[in-house]
Amino acid sequence: MPSRRSRQRRPGDRVKTDPRDARKLARLHAGGLLEAITVPNEQVEALRDLVRAREDARIDRMRDRHRMSKFLPRHGLRMPNKSWGVTRRAWLGSLTFPCPGTVAGGRVRSIAVRPTGGSTCSST
Repeated sequence: MPSRRSRQRRPGDRVKTDPRDARKLARLHAGGLLEAITVPNEQVEALRDLVRAREDARIDRMRDRHRMSKFLPRHGLRMPNKSWGVTRRAWLGSLTFPCPGTVAGGRVRSIAVRPTGGSTCSST
């Protein structure tokens, strides 16, 4: 199967018909311009899925941290240091928010501090 890069189209060549595609592929093959690709096996595909999942988790964590850095100052709180290390996570874990008044507070904090979920805000 030829790689997608070797089959790029010019602006006037956008009509999609099988005979036209077949002629174009035959010309490219005759000129030696097609690259062969292989279908990934299950192990490679599993590794790709793992990399995608890790990247999604990293982006989610970054969003949650940003959300927390904007949420806390609105409630008059400052984080104790600049890095997201053990001290900051412990400090975030010690905070409590009244659930009715700060609906997002318990939810956002539980996402940022405890990836498994579970709100820990106090009910008043």
